[in-house]
Amino acid sequence: MDCDCITRINPIIIMNYYNEIAEGYEELHEDEQLAKLNAIKSLLEELKIEISPNHKLLDVGCGSGISTRFWDFTECERIGLDPADKLIEIAQKKDINGQYFVEPAENISLEDKLFDFVTCITAIHNFENLDMGISEIKRVSKNIIIFSILKTVIDFKNIVRKIKTNFQVIKEFEGDKDSILICKKL
Repeated sequence: MDCDCITRINPIIIMNYYNEIAEGYEELHEDEQLAKLNAIKSLLEELKIEISPNHKLLDVGCGSGISTRFWDFTECERIGLDPADKLIEIAQKKDINGQYFVEPAENISLEDKLFDFVTCITAIHNFENLDMGISEIKRVSKNIIIFSILKTVIDFKNIVRKIKTNFQVIKEFEGDKDSILICKKL
């Protein structure tokens, strides 16, 4: 099989990898992440969906906080979660207005229906248990959920199918490397 696909890897290996590259993470990924986030911002504007100061936003798989800090202009309450502790340390240093916690998507320690917006930017393919991660995102979200899914992941179609089964997709956008799904709770 000739494929440039990324297969599922043991989550401990993934976490260790991200901890090892933590210092250079933003140099490697910031431009690409900001391009996706600007596309998401445009899609939300097109849909007339606004993130305002009274909203709460959760960023699942936030890494070093690039995708959490991006929304600082909205003045909303922002929380980022990631299982890689070294990335969370960087996020905490770079963003005094956000809150960051070392936590996996499959076991979010926050209240039900707490967040107006939940984002998961190029992270869902790293979930140890996809169904549990999606279930937790569903549990903590009130309304809008935004996914960016890397197209080269071997189970890309399965991930998209599970998102579409669990959420109402209101906008789909195909980028160069990712599919972006803007969703609502069913």
